[in-house]
Amino acid sequence: DNYQVYSYISGIEFIAHELWANTAYKRVHATFVLPPSEVVDGLEQDLRAAVKRFCPGRFRDHDHDIQATRWRGIRALTASFLILFVFIGAGNLLHSDDSLFLQIISEGLIIAGWVALWWPVDTLLFTAWEHRLDRNVWTKVNDMDITVTADN
Repeated sequence: DNYQVYSYISGIEFIAHELWANTAYKRVHATFVLPPSEVVDGLEQDLRAAVKRFCPGRFRDHDHDIQATRWRGIRALTASFLILFVFIGAGNLLHSDDSLFLQIISEGLIIAGWVALWWPVDTLLFTAWEHRLDRNVWTKVNDMDITVTADN
């Protein structure tokens, strides 16, 4: 009866999402307000222990995501450089012709070669960075202070 809908996700995920929305927090303090009948001795320690058991799994997930993103990004970057060199080479061959049509195709090939680098660079720079930010959020959740109080 005391439950209010804040989100469709678990409480610890809700806290992590709030931290993701505002990454300026240095330290987190969570206060759990429960019905008086639910507040028992040792509940704060049990909650801390549960958080300490949960967060290492999230750390491993994010470490794996960072490693997988880096691997995919490097493979894609290698292929993109090959595409870039082929397209720029083909574009330069066509560009020397006096035909307007071939010059337009030439410019398109050069642009397409540079666009091929877009996703790998985005992956290596920003996606990996986002995974590291996620891991930092879970570090804050892991280290958060927990207080349990009874609802008056």
